Amino acid sequence: MTQNRTGASAFCFEHNMDDKTWEREVGGTRYQPAGHPWAALVAFDSVLAAILGDFTHVAVGNERSANYGNNIVHEGLPVNHQYDKSFEFETRAHAYIRKYLVEDLHYFSALQHLWEVQIARTFASRSLESSENFLPVFLSCNEAPDGDKWCCQCAKCAFVFILMSAWCSKAQLLEIFGENLFEKQSIFPEFLSLLDEEGVKPMECVGTACETWLSLYLALQTHGSSAFLKTHKDEIRRKGSELMHLLHDYNSEHLLPPFLEPTLRQPVMTLGA
Repeated sequence: MTQNRTGASAFCFEHNMDDKTWEREVGGTRYQPAGHPWAALVAFDSVLAAILGDFTHVAVGNERSANYGNNIVHEGLPVNHQYDKSFEFETRAHAYIRKYLVEDLHYFSALQHLWEVQIARTFASRSLESSENFLPVFLSCNEAPDGDKWCCQCAKCAFVFILMSAWCSKAQLLEIFGENLFEKQSIFPEFLSLLDEEGVKPMECVGTACETWLSLYLALQTHGSSAFLKTHKDEIRRKGSELMHLLHDYNSEHLLPPFLEPTLRQPVMTLGA
């Protein structure tokens, strides 16, 4: 038992991962060797924490977008490198936990009903409205130098930049990323890979091509003069304008506890119309 940065008590679990052993198994990949099934590991660590702390629910933050794979079929099976964040995994883990571990523990994702684009909108709006601005301190880059800033080169940085560009000004994007990626030609191939609905989806925790098109469409008003958007503005307008429904789309496939669902639906109901 320890304390987290809020001062609240927290259980901390440590896993001794031998990076060199894992790298040999995956052919020396440059990605962190425990990237996946990291979410599965955290899920069952959380069950142990729930038992020790006498909790009745385990909530994780896996969004609807994680249900969509990488457009690859291997030996007859679709590949989804985010499988342990998917609703299929969530339901199977929930059933396994109740059958074999703790029969009255409720494992669920609090974000399964939302697309990434909806989460980004809620996060940005609440950060900008709050006295505590979280925009310059949040980080979601697996290649982050020293773990404290965006690398601004990978597919994850490209996707999050596009997401946030729909809701943030140029100054706010610079505050987050340190540079305007819409003017950085070296990352344009990553942008295009995120927009390719038929090609291989990057092996990163990124959203769907539809969300990417929609975010770019929403970004046109504020960032339309930037190099990338100017080059692709006609296609962005054509495709993005047909995807506005995603902002108020609600995924009915979830395991949200009934007492929480009204509150967790609020971002869709209040911002999506």
